[in-house]
Amino acid sequence: SIPPHVFDALDTRGSPQVRGIAMGENTIFPGSSWESPRHRRPVGNARIPSSPLTPCTPIRPQWEMRCEEAASRSPWPTQFGLKQSSKGEDRLTVDVRLGSEDTVWAIFDGHRAHEISAYAARVLPGLVWASPFWPSQPEHALASALRECHEDARREDLRGGSTAVVVACTGDQLWCASAGDSRAIVGLVGGGVKRVSVDHTARSPEELRRIQESGGSVEWGHLGGTLPMSRGIGNFDLEAAGFLCSPDVRSMPTSEVDFLVVASDGLWDVMSDEACADEVRSMRSTHSVGIADSLIQRAERLGSHDDISVIVVFFQRKTQARDVSFSPPVPRPHLGSLTTIPSNSSFEAFLGEGFGAFPHFTMQAPNQWRPPPPVRSLPFSTLGPHPHPPFDLIAP
Repeated sequence: SIPPHVFDALDTRGSPQVRGIAMGENTIFPGSSWESPRHRRPVGNARIPSSPLTPCTPIRPQWEMRCEEAASRSPWPTQFGLKQSSKGEDRLTVDVRLGSEDTVWAIFDGHRAHEISAYAARVLPGLVWASPFWPSQPEHALASALRECHEDARREDLRGGSTAVVVACTGDQLWCASAGDSRAIVGLVGGGVKRVSVDHTARSPEELRRIQESGGSVEWGHLGGTLPMSRGIGNFDLEAAGFLCSPDVRSMPTSEVDFLVVASDGLWDVMSDEACADEVRSMRSTHSVGIADSLIQRAERLGSHDDISVIVVFFQRKTQARDVSFSPPVPRPHLGSLTTIPSNSSFEAFLGEGFGAFPHFTMQAPNQWRPPPPVRSLPFSTLGPHPHPPFDLIAP
């Protein structure tokens, strides 16, 4: 039977009436799996779940909670989102070094398998913080961490490969290490946009010359006739054809940076650097949250069918008032949740951490909210038995 503290009754059409919460787009209905609003079956087809968990007990993978917690500790307001296609090979990570404000944002676009992108998302921040070059020589720390990740993946006999774009902030400098065709751009304080990563593809004249001089081969714009990118992590079977892990590293002062966008080619294949920067500026003028998710939706409307992972960071420090105004979100049923529930209830293993092939989810850092005027919370009584107000129901 349906737990009484969750549902009062089923009406004649079979739709649940949730205590204290009006029905809306993201209301969770009983079913055989967790379903996003885009993929939910009609209410009339809802079935009572066989799981002992109630339908309003979301299962959140550890990588997601870890990134959310790190984003809450970073001094820079951070948003991230991921829409996975049938490939399910994109991965992202956010991490803050303990005892400091040093922050890493990274995206890994896997190909031919998800093993290496998943491995890199899990271990790379720790390799950066453990590097003897950090923080005195960030450029060497980032490059050596990527190469170490590459060799560790070889020893673990992991399949496939991955691009890598890793952005780190320490002191007053922003550093970007890139290998492959995932990309990072910054919106400049005075307007304009600047690319801080380097695209490594087999069609690039510089990369084509390097591959030919090393005795490799490019056929139809693909390395070894199979791979469009020429650098990254993994792809050990293509090293003879010219693939290598050798990131380019660039830096710039944070004083010149208004915002940062890091994304996989699912975004960049349909959107230019300038168009992306314009979108961020336009959306920020009307709302300060949901920008990463909006970029994903924009890319879908433009025809992207690839995995799309996006991280957006604003380089205006969080105010103390905003830092203490909110506690981190906790799983609970409510309208318009920060995380859209995945459509598959059994998450694929993310090296023991459950990084599933989600059709769509997005997450905001818990301290990333509209600037003044001050906010007010809806009364707890509107939320039934759940004592915490949902973040999306906080009104200006």
